[in-house]
Amino acid sequence: MRTSWASCLVTLLLGIGVASAQSVVIGNRTHASYFDNNTLDFNVVGQELKIIGTVAGINPLNVGNYTLFVQGMATAILVNGNLMTYSQWVPVGPDPSWRLGNTWPGWYPYVQSFMDRTRILKPFIVELYDTVQKRVVARTRIVMFDKRYMSTLEHQSTRDKLERSAAHEISQSGLDALQPAHLGTMPQVNLASFNSILSNRFSGFRPPAMEMPTNLGAADRVCIAINNADPAFRNSATYAAVYAEALTAYAAYQAAKQFLDAAAAGTLAFPPSALALALAQAAVNNACVKEPPKPDEFEVCFRTLNGVSRTLRLDGINNSDLQIGSSVTEQHLQSKSVLGRLDGTVDATLSNIFIRYNKNPGQFPPCTPRPSVNMSSSEVAGSAALRAATLCTGLQVDAGSANMANWLDYKMEADPSDSEKVRFQAAAPPVPIFTLLNKQKDPDQGACANPLIRPYALSHLEQYWARFSSALDATWNLGNPNTQEARSLSFLFSRWQTGIFGDRPDYTLDHTFQKGDLLAQPLNRLAAFLGSDVTVRPRFSAGPTSPWVYPPPGPFPCLSPQRICAADRNVYGQPFDVSYTVTTGALNQVLRELSASDWLMFEYRPSYADLGIPPKSGANPNAPATLDGPTLSYVNPAFADLGNTRVRITLRPTIVPFTYIDPDPPQPPPPAPVIQDGDAPLTYQLGQYQMDFIGNAPGPNGTNLWLRAVIDFHDPEFQLDLDPDPTRNLLQAEYGLMKQMRITIVNSQFVNCGLAPRTLPPGTGIFPTCGSQLEADVLGMIQTTLQDRLLGMLARYAAPEFYDAGGRTTTPKAVNQTRKFQWEQVITFYGNLP
Repeated sequence: MRTSWASCLVTLLLGIGVASAQSVVIGNRTHASYFDNNTLDFNVVGQELKIIGTVAGINPLNVGNYTLFVQGMATAILVNGNLMTYSQWVPVGPDPSWRLGNTWPGWYPYVQSFMDRTRILKPFIVELYDTVQKRVVARTRIVMFDKRYMSTLEHQSTRDKLERSAAHEISQSGLDALQPAHLGTMPQVNLASFNSILSNRFSGFRPPAMEMPTNLGAADRVCIAINNADPAFRNSATYAAVYAEALTAYAAYQAAKQFLDAAAAGTLAFPPSALALALAQAAVNNACVKEPPKPDEFEVCFRTLNGVSRTLRLDGINNSDLQIGSSVTEQHLQSKSVLGRLDGTVDATLSNIFIRYNKNPGQFPPCTPRPSVNMSSSEVAGSAALRAATLCTGLQVDAGSANMANWLDYKMEADPSDSEKVRFQAAAPPVPIFTLLNKQKDPDQGACANPLIRPYALSHLEQYWARFSSALDATWNLGNPNTQEARSLSFLFSRWQTGIFGDRPDYTLDHTFQKGDLLAQPLNRLAAFLGSDVTVRPRFSAGPTSPWVYPPPGPFPCLSPQRICAADRNVYGQPFDVSYTVTTGALNQVLRELSASDWLMFEYRPSYADLGIPPKSGANPNAPATLDGPTLSYVNPAFADLGNTRVRITLRPTIVPFTYIDPDPPQPPPPAPVIQDGDAPLTYQLGQYQMDFIGNAPGPNGTNLWLRAVIDFHDPEFQLDLDPDPTRNLLQAEYGLMKQMRITIVNSQFVNCGLAPRTLPPGTGIFPTCGSQLEADVLGMIQTTLQDRLLGMLARYAAPEFYDAGGRTTTPKAVNQTRKFQWEQVITFYGNLP
């Protein structure tokens, strides 16, 4: 069956210069075209493609002096007036057609291109051979994109953003491994800052005053003998006043007793009345001071104890447990933490103080009035010694630890201020968040250490636990939903943010976080898909980028109905901690951008040392070489035709390099191992890379283009892995063992070095000219440089394999790659964390 879609193609005329002023042109279809089972002129049964084109620049009457070869097959030139056309069926494999005897002849050019399905770029050579001059006078080369094995392949894509071009996953075991790194980032911003906020939230709380009655008397309070109290009380004005009052009371006692004694002895001038005697007797009986008061016969009494919370300090966080949330509608983590010791302080003040005489403290009924003087607050305030004596500084309200009774929930999402960043947001926490364990109270500070006051101080400290707990919860949950632990989790996954990496800031890779859907299955993993957008730095930009190859990816591993994964298992059924997935489309997106920068579009300025030739006139071997005939003739004698003409060597891509995975890779013949599902090889390709030698003077055909060559590169087993230096967070790119680079000269003005007849079969009496060696020598000039650049472009894609929380933890974790999945334009790296 043959179908045609020739109207979708644009005819491209590629000019080929010859030695004379004559300009011979072979025209054919552009290399930007596709062919598949439904496009172009394609014979499905015979696996043949029709190449159609025109010939111009020769006299139609002299057509008999020329032979046209299309891929080595002699092809008739059809003349219709001045219009000369040709068409030829060309086998495109992988199985050769009957026209070639069902075998690939050894002379067939680029035979590997048609045997290897991973070579998307299929080159075709058309040559016009002058049978009189016995030389190729014109050559054109086209490349077709072969999409027979992937009909959705796009070559000319204008997309800037790729949806679902990368993905991250972390399993429960991965979270477990990251817990030390997470713990190392808490609390936020740091422990000192956390404790400062914690103290501020705890301090300033004043519970109701603690009343301290002891005996039945309403005025009785907690009293301490003056000798056991602080000396400041003995030295106080209140003590002097109460001592004077006691002396007055003793004088009154003496007067009453002397009155009774005199009455009994009859020595009074007038006999006392019965009432007077009764009053005097009552005064003597009830007197509190019946002896001369001594300095130590007093006590200091305290009616109330007032307190205020001061500081609260966390010693550290002992443990943090992370688990993946169970919701199927959102990506989230859950956390439980165990805190270390918490030390709180309370400052208490003894108030409502008085000093009284206490010679007969056990008398009942109590004597009254007992000499007593209230100490004014102004007296206490005016004396540093009294202030110190009435303070209980640093009473302790401590907890040996605190843990969470419930899991705290943290939702993962894109940061609205920077969609490239991932952030975690805390849900409303349960109340209380923490349960205090091993609660401790220590009142043994200052006057509160006195055994009489201690019980009241202990009771008073009970009032601070609620404040303690609320301050701790509020500080942990500060800024909800952007809590300190939410920030810590965001830092932990900060390497999921990608951007400029490596030693050259040549492009920015922006990733937009998208909601993952892996949790729709009970996979017990945290996942996020990413969209990508690449921007070349302005100083590297060379204008609009070329079209690029975007093979749409298949399902991410474990999302395909054919690959149902078990919880905490990768697509191979093996446990894993972390996975990172990138599509070939995302890689090609970077290649598209970089190919428009000086990575692939540049002027080659080799030094003498680069060319392996002696420098002129003793110049520095590392100095840029003068690219003229005498210099370049060391590379190949054909360049002697340049004479004093100097050339610039410019290079540019005409097709953007790309990566590709065959969606159904052919199995190699035994004894090679069978390609298992997930082990498809990755191909890296570049076609029609143009290398021009442009002179400062024209050549024989009147143009300054002295030489044009096109270069093809193909690596059928290109290797991508995580970089062995995890701090770089880059993919490591390495060539496979079968990489190859080939060159074809399509235009040359070197009179003494004709084009080698590339497609002529042996036995025709036509032998290669020096053009074959010229091609090899030109490729030798640029091959190493180009290979390095092609490799470097893919070694600059970011990969999150180092979890250091943005440098905030002392226990970073690096991913150790354990397995790789390559299939359907998806590459997934599985790894474990130590």
